[in-house]
Amino acid sequence: MLQLEVNMLTEETHCMNARTEVDDCIQSLRSYLGITEDVELRVQVEGEVPAVLVELEEMLEMALANSPDMETLIRRKLESESAVAQARASAGLKADIYMRFGLTQTADHFRDLYWDPLNQQYVSLRWQFLCWIGGEAKGRYG
Repeated sequence: MLQLEVNMLTEETHCMNARTEVDDCIQSLRSYLGITEDVELRVQVEGEVPAVLVELEEMLEMALANSPDMETLIRRKLESESAVAQARASAGLKADIYMRFGLTQTADHFRDLYWDPLNQQYVSLRWQFLCWIGGEAKGRYG
């Protein structure tokens, strides 16, 4: 008898969970349809499903036009083209010139800090040239 009561309580819980899920789905449908007033929605299910014939070309056009994956594929293609352009731009001769100038001094008092400062000058010249492409780099620049 106790087992039957447990089964009954379990089924009541399942029914409440199902009702909550139905209410959530109805609320989502209301939101999707833009229904703001409190109107009861009733679903009328037809006994037969009508036969629909769609041409292959029309189906493909509709699938391509309405698929969110197409935007992802287009974005990935643009990112790939950008990576190829960046790899090509980074190949070849490069030159960088850095120049830095500063004044420094140490003193016991703030007013003496820049009294007769010491000069610090720094110049750096860097040349970079890609003279051989092989291995993994060939895939990036090729």
